[in-house]
Amino acid sequence: MRRGRSRAGRTVARMSSTASRRPTRSITDPRPASNRSDRRERRDRRALLAGAAVVAALGLAGCASGGGTSADGSAASAAPGSSSPSPTASASAPAPSPDPQDPDAPAGQCADDELKVAVTEDAGGAAAGSIGYRVSFTNTGSAACELRGYPGVSVVGHGDGTQLGEPAERPGASGPAIEAVDIPVGQSVAASMTVVNLGSDGGALGCATEQGDGWRVYPPHSFAAVFVPDAGVAACDDSQVWMHLTAPVAAR
Repeated sequence: MRRGRSRAGRTVARMSSTASRRPTRSITDPRPASNRSDRRERRDRRALLAGAAVVAALGLAGCASGGGTSADGSAASAAPGSSSPSPTASASAPAPSPDPQDPDAPAGQCADDELKVAVTEDAGGAAAGSIGYRVSFTNTGSAACELRGYPGVSVVGHGDGTQLGEPAERPGASGPAIEAVDIPVGQSVAASMTVVNLGSDGGALGCATEQGDGWRVYPPHSFAAVFVPDAGVAACDDSQVWMHLTAPVAAR
């Protein structure tokens, strides 16, 4: 009986020793470690490619949304469905430039295109060796307006507006007082002027004479001249003054 138990014990011991010397293998993943590493690398690459595709898609969506950036770096957004208006060409003609104005003109200065200008002889203004003239201005506008002071007057000729000789001379500080004159619609005011009677020999001045085409008149405080025809009006064709303004515009 003792020998039977000893032999059985030795058999069990040998089986146990043999089992301990056999190589063990993990049951969790029977594949080699190198295969597992390759699989992880492929998985990581697929994840990176998928992430890059998402980023690209988001970038394209941002461009398509129409958003921009303002000059200060902030995002500029537009209302849904709205669009920036495109510039359109204007078919209207440019507005005409206003008449140049003398800063010393009265507040109610008459517009140049609302004045009718005339130069006529004034028998009451004549003196020995001279002829009297009235330089008148009629308000043709739709409202009352004002003038103040003296007009500018000269004789022109040669068929092209060439000024002949000197313009009419104005009185100095010792002349009559100057005041703004109100001109109702349809009414007139006039300045007074005397002109040496030149005749054909220059009259008392003895100057060389030339026949002009008419008068060039500037209303007081205006830069726009008006041509008043007067064929054959005589002019002293040198530097001598033969015309003198003697009174500013006034109701006469």
